[in-house]
Amino acid sequence: MPSGCSASDPMSSKLNVLDLSFNSFTGNIPQTIANLTRLIGLSLQNNTLSGPIPDLNHTRIKHLNLSYNHLNGSIPVSLQNFPNSSFIGNSLLCGPPLNPCSPVIRPPSPSSAHIPSPTVPPKRSSKVKLTMGAIIAIAVGGSAVLFLVVLTILCCCLKKKDNGGSRVLKGKAVSSGRGEKPKEEFGSGVQEPEKNKLVFFEGCSYNFDLEDLLRASAEVLGKGSYGTAYKAVLEESTTVVVKRLREVVVGKRDFEQQMENVGRVRQHPNIVPLRAYYYSKDEKLLVYDYIPGGSLSTLLHANRGAGRTPLDWDSRVKIALGTARGISHLHSVGGPKFIHGNIKSTNVLLSQDHDGCISDFGLTPAYERPCYFISECRLSCS
Repeated sequence: MPSGCSASDPMSSKLNVLDLSFNSFTGNIPQTIANLTRLIGLSLQNNTLSGPIPDLNHTRIKHLNLSYNHLNGSIPVSLQNFPNSSFIGNSLLCGPPLNPCSPVIRPPSPSSAHIPSPTVPPKRSSKVKLTMGAIIAIAVGGSAVLFLVVLTILCCCLKKKDNGGSRVLKGKAVSSGRGEKPKEEFGSGVQEPEKNKLVFFEGCSYNFDLEDLLRASAEVLGKGSYGTAYKAVLEESTTVVVKRLREVVVGKRDFEQQMENVGRVRQHPNIVPLRAYYYSKDEKLLVYDYIPGGSLSTLLHANRGAGRTPLDWDSRVKIALGTARGISHLHSVGGPKFIHGNIKSTNVLLSQDHDGCISDFGLTPAYERPCYFISECRLSCS
């Protein structure tokens, strides 16, 4: 770590996010980094760090990226729930979610090293004569297996031909099983030649492409002003949120320029970062981190029964302050012209500690002119 920024400093114990990526640091990761009990984000990728990974069990770590270093040893149990994209590029690391560690083979003891193994007498080969009934049974069974193989190949060829004719990839939509969330598909307008044109922002640790995203199981989270949001679970147990935009009025060049402006917003604990986007004539997709706490709207209005526990005043103040910090960060980074334009309770997501996180920022220019007066903005008071 650079001088003047050791993990043992009194001020460093208040750190929430530590980003030292792309700095060519060498040596071991300090064990004292585990003393940062408020740490929720750690980015040390693309350095030349070596040695084992310290146990961060006493931290609140939620975002971790140690990829492309020279780390070795087994991954601590407290960090094994992160995806393998957080550890790739370290060939000497092992343990979940990477390859399992090789067991240590103990050498044989001296007392047993010279004990000769008992010799097994060779078996005399014997010729078994097959009866006519057995030969007929084998022939019939082989013919049935061959028929099934040919039938399977034929079905696969026909299915591939149908898919090639439509040239459309679709994502599977799986409801939660309760019947209240409609089944719907995202990515129905994605064309085959463009299936790998998913644009990731710098610093993103995800390592999937658009084809992997469209194969993922999708659950409808809700519909908002700009489109429908889906919870997508990929094959590597990576969970993201995919927002399918509708009625975007700007062209590709203006859309990409706006996404670049959104991508310049650095990671902040009170902002849901945009990780990637996709643009085609018939489909526009945005990829965000999945926030498990749900929205403020759900917390306030979902349970109206007799046993409902109202949200206490301290939690409301904490959520409001976190949301204000996120909006302040957006204005300080993007300037006065970079506004949200759609602040409401459904766009305030909650972390596990009930911190408010702003989502859906920077999308207003893709739909309409920005509003500069309170009467023009779509505000929601919950």
